[in-house]
Amino acid sequence: MAKKKKKPQRKQGHPAKVNANVLSLTHAKVKRGLDALTPDYVRWFDQTYQGAGAVEMDLMAVRDSLSFYADLVGLDSVTDFDPQAVVAIVHGLVEREERREDQEHLGRILSEAWISYSLFLEESGQWKHHARELEMLREGLHSAQFAFNGGPGIGGIFEPEAELSTEEREAVAKAQFDVMPVVALGHAMADWVANAPEREWDSKNPEPFIQSAVQELAASIPEGITGERREVIVGYVFMGLAMAGVLSLDFGQPQLIDNAQGFATAEGDVGLGATYLLVRSVIQLLIATPEEGDEEADEVWDLTLGWLTAAQDGEPQLVAGDRYPDRSEEVWAKAHARMREMIDLGIVESGDFYTVPPVVQAILADLEDEELGPDADEETLYGDAADWEEEELFRPERTEPYTGQVLQLKLGLRDTKPPIWRRVLVPMDLHLGDLHDIIQAAFNWDNSHLHIFRTGLYDGTSYGADIPETEVDVDETAALVSEVLKAEKDRLEYSYDFGDDWRVRIDVEKVLDADGGFLPRCTGGRRFSPLEDSGGTEGWDAKMEIIRDAGHPEHEEVREWLDDMYFEIPDPAEFTIDSVNERLMEEF
Repeated sequence: MAKKKKKPQRKQGHPAKVNANVLSLTHAKVKRGLDALTPDYVRWFDQTYQGAGAVEMDLMAVRDSLSFYADLVGLDSVTDFDPQAVVAIVHGLVEREERREDQEHLGRILSEAWISYSLFLEESGQWKHHARELEMLREGLHSAQFAFNGGPGIGGIFEPEAELSTEEREAVAKAQFDVMPVVALGHAMADWVANAPEREWDSKNPEPFIQSAVQELAASIPEGITGERREVIVGYVFMGLAMAGVLSLDFGQPQLIDNAQGFATAEGDVGLGATYLLVRSVIQLLIATPEEGDEEADEVWDLTLGWLTAAQDGEPQLVAGDRYPDRSEEVWAKAHARMREMIDLGIVESGDFYTVPPVVQAILADLEDEELGPDADEETLYGDAADWEEEELFRPERTEPYTGQVLQLKLGLRDTKPPIWRRVLVPMDLHLGDLHDIIQAAFNWDNSHLHIFRTGLYDGTSYGADIPETEVDVDETAALVSEVLKAEKDRLEYSYDFGDDWRVRIDVEKVLDADGGFLPRCTGGRRFSPLEDSGGTEGWDAKMEIIRDAGHPEHEEVREWLDDMYFEIPDPAEFTIDSVNERLMEEF
């Protein structure tokens, strides 16, 4: 019997609030461009994430934010954009949300979507500029997520038992920032931008802008940073100010924006948060993974990152310590030079050991928590899924046995040959949101994608979750099953996962009296239900053909996909009523 492990549900939320009832020409252009990429993106997404995540939500997030980009900047192609402008736009869209929890949720959706989309463009060869630009976009979005997660991470600076007022905490954090040369350079650059409106930034040719900044800000660049590294550091600080919401490219014309005033004083949540983000982004860029193929740079990176980690863990490296036998003298010298550079910036403390100030310890802890590897915990990947699931699935428990009428429904999965279907008994006092949960349990899906009910195939009344993405006529939790399905031969259409396009036809076979048994419950069905995120019915059928052919060139790939989905190889004819009812009892 094929078995699966339940994965956490991804919270459904609005990917980007770009309100437009009439589709503009720029929006239509974005839609056409993404529609052309969608088949390739869906295949890439399935292969890369192997069923985890919501591909249609990512596409909607990219579409809506690119439409906003096109309105502001103009757009020739959905594969050709200014990465830094995208980071700024993500910030702008998130800042529109009034509530912190909405900012956090929207920020996570937009960041994850753009990180995935940028990886797709890079790996599919559709990004025609330097790969480093997309890396910087991803780094910027990772940093942006910090701003969406409850404000500045100043709490990490203090010992758990420290009992300080808000004013005292702000004073301690400000004192640490005030002595960091990287912050002083940030203030100098912000002043320069404010007083140099004629300067223009070209992401495809940034050298003239950065060279001008180096010349104008020479007195603010730490003396220990020389040569080409001066331009690199100035570029990092410029990017950090954009990530912190201090300046905007507008887009191509740098100017100070929302957080500039708070940043100038480094006081309050806004000022401290912006300063924290500036330092954090510079650190992140300094320790970014070097380009593939440069072995020496990789060794230097490994040493410096190791010394920073040791400093964070309280076991700092002795500056004059003996060289490791497996490191060349040149690598050893370059790693120490990089650490001295961080000392000049105030990121690492000067002394006999490589130590870091408390604010940097907090930043390094944040960066470590952001690593979304295969072993990342569910809360990191999906947010507080458990709390959301509890809220989403809450429904009043029955205190008395149900005695009303019951609908015998046949749930037929469309476009399947031989047909795949389930028969369920559903109390008429449940709402359509409950019916959605019943369908999910009947087909062993995970409720990780958007869905919609409709009384006709295309032109009937639509019902769904009360979130902007679905744009439904009626909130499904406000419509009882009995209001839509009343008598034999009544029908309702259900669509789930608009990428894979699973469609279920719901037919009323009979109207019965309650028999005292558990409700809702399954009384019949045929064949194994396709796994979601398998490419729809055609994709599923193709995978089943491949898995039955050991000689097929994609056989091992499909086997690995099933393993990653925690499934054994299914028998297409397999179906058991008990397994469906176990899920229904767990749900209801």
